Amino acid sequence: MFSSGTTGLPKCLVQGAGGVMINHIKELLLHTDLQRRDRIMYITSCSWMMWNWLLSSLAVGATIILYDGNPNYPDPGAMWKLIDEQQISIFGCSASYLSFLKKRRLLAS
Repeated sequence: MFSSGTTGLPKCLVQGAGGVMINHIKELLLHTDLQRRDRIMYITSCSWMMWNWLLSSLAVGATIILYDGNPNYPDPGAMWKLIDEQQISIFGCSASYLSFLKKRRLLAS
């Protein structure tokens, strides 16, 4: 698994399964207040650390929404339409995605 590289080059991470899952559940319950009724989505790939965090949402009983492809297809508003259509209550993305939207004036400062 690799970190996003937001603060430099991506870093390889190696983790064991048991402790990571417990930590993810703790983070999801305490930091995001994730609940069974939530629908959660992250723009991620299976090589980014947020993929594992997203999958851990299943242990809480939440529904995960997966999107395969360019988040700007067919237009830069695609993710916002998906959030609305799928009633996503928790949405995560990268800093580069937010910068992309901001440069195109699709996101307020």
